[in-house]
Amino acid sequence: MTPTEMGLLVLSFVAGFGGGGPLLLAAAFTVLYGAGNGLATITRGTRPLALFDHREYGALAGRLLMAGFVVSAAALTAAAELARRYRRHTAS
Repeated sequence: MTPTEMGLLVLSFVAGFGGGGPLLLAAAFTVLYGAGNGLATITRGTRPLALFDHREYGALAGRLLMAGFVVSAAALTAAAELARRYRRHTAS
């Protein structure tokens, strides 16, 4: 994560937890968090291209991103299972 990305994310949370009008802070949080997260997403996708050979970029990016995709899928499956079990225990 670059310093700019980190700075935008930190500023977003400062705005979100700071004082002042709730609507203004919510808007500031949304804009700053979106900008920081957007930069992080772009960097995550282009950094391997800048560091490695462009002919191997697709395979390398796929290997680097696969772990995140697997964890995301597993988290959704686990959340669905927890929700199913929680409903069963609260329905009785």
